[in-house]
Amino acid sequence: MKFYINLNDYEVLELEGELIERKLEYDRVEDVRIHIENGLHSTKKINTKGYLEAWKVIKINGIEETLLCKARYEEDEFDSRICDKIMEMVIVGEDISEYGKEIDKSFIGLLSTQEVAEKFNISESTIRRAVMEKRLKEGVDCRKFGKSWAVKEKAAERLWGNKNND
Repeated sequence: MKFYINLNDYEVLELEGELIERKLEYDRVEDVRIHIENGLHSTKKINTKGYLEAWKVIKINGIEETLLCKARYEEDEFDSRICDKIMEMVIVGEDISEYGKEIDKSFIGLLSTQEVAEKFNISESTIRRAVMEKRLKEGVDCRKFGKSWAVKEKAAERLWGNKNND
């Protein structure tokens, strides 16, 4: 299965691996500073959970390795995952391409209009209409690639609920 390790706020490393073990390290309520508008900020209490995870990874060269990661969830939704070994390699400037590929964080969780239509049992024209009516905001909820649209899964869930046929 694919999993992600944060390299910074914008880039992540996408790897293939198997979750071997997950141990809850903390479950607490934290005050998080959120931006309202025009430089105004507020604090909001959110439930956060931290896990220590062990992932079995088969590197591109075929060598198997176990990575220990710290994963953070906010309000039971995935927020970030850090692996000290990978972060040390990034800081030192070593090549990490042997593990996976670096991708822009904003591309995680994107679905094609066909995938959204199938998952939520709606037509692709409904999705295009949502973009035109600005219920899906371009650059925030969706992106256009050539003639095709890709939609963030969370934005689709927000609009059409969890109506998949699973």
